[in-house]
Amino acid sequence: MVKLETGYLAKGDLPYERLQLAVNLVAKKFAECPFIASLPNIYPDDTILKRTLGNMPGIIFKDNTVCIATASAGFEKELEELNNAYAFSKDELLEKYAYDSKFFEKYLHIIKKFKSKYACINLLGIFSLSQMLSQNLQEHVLTDNTYRKALMKMICVKANWIIKKIKEYCPDTIPIVIFEEPLFAQLSILRHTNELITKEFITDIFSLVIRKIKSYGAITCIQCFEKCDWTIPIDSGVDIISYDAYNNPNNLSVMPDAVNKFLSRGGLISWGIIPAASENVVKSLSADYLYNRLKTTIDGVALSGVSQEMLYDSVLVSLNGNTSHLSVIFAEKLFLFLPKIAATVRINLKSPEKITQ
Repeated sequence: MVKLETGYLAKGDLPYERLQLAVNLVAKKFAECPFIASLPNIYPDDTILKRTLGNMPGIIFKDNTVCIATASAGFEKELEELNNAYAFSKDELLEKYAYDSKFFEKYLHIIKKFKSKYACINLLGIFSLSQMLSQNLQEHVLTDNTYRKALMKMICVKANWIIKKIKEYCPDTIPIVIFEEPLFAQLSILRHTNELITKEFITDIFSLVIRKIKSYGAITCIQCFEKCDWTIPIDSGVDIISYDAYNNPNNLSVMPDAVNKFLSRGGLISWGIIPAASENVVKSLSADYLYNRLKTTIDGVALSGVSQEMLYDSVLVSLNGNTSHLSVIFAEKLFLFLPKIAATVRINLKSPEKITQ
């Protein structure tokens, strides 16, 4: 059973123009569960796409876009090396697939200094990556056996390298790999245009990646802030689902049986209840308002037939969206809501059954 004592997932980008300011925020407020902050105002080329696919065979980055060069000399040899790194998981094989992030070294030192219990890692998920690469190749990556397997292995070896680094700095830290799937909501459209893309087909692909990442000793999370079919990630065996609970509060209410199944095996829900849409929105927010909105949203899901007790026991809170478009004061306000609301949840959000015990 998965348990996160923090009660929140911290992730995303920050609007700072100095690296040390981002380090200070993470070290002071999120040392128990640090995250690898993106800093687009300092490093505009440090994108999650590049972090996920950097140093991979056949992948070339130019002007922050990815190009596929599978016809290049040496590609077959590079693919064989990737296969070996995936199969044998040895440090010397994984090293060439190192994670490239300007924040990463500071992040590792935070983990070591504070002996962090958890550590968040954000990577692009296989579905969204496949859609991005399909546009470049003019053919569908997921339905091509070679491309699909290579992409799955790319994601896994990248995650494996990061997890090993975290364990090197603090063996007791539990990595949380958050697969961002911003394009997952497009699956319903894709299924209508390609008969090979079935629900079972996508579930099997997700399952392969999730099982492999779990075998490395990590907790797994899939995040999508658009309306999507959450039964697919749930059936794939993911530990945490992270969704837009602010704008799409009913997304889970249409699948109560699947959510009950997920929670009964110890799954957690990360409720994206803290919106980062604009400074006008952020100005109006308070911790009490967000907590009350969260409780109302959870109770609404319970009315659909999901166990209220299991919902209350599985709560994580998270931001909904990125903060780099906000001024620093408003971005910090949103991040500081996370521990405040999580603490309020721990104190107040209990099922009626537990209150009477």
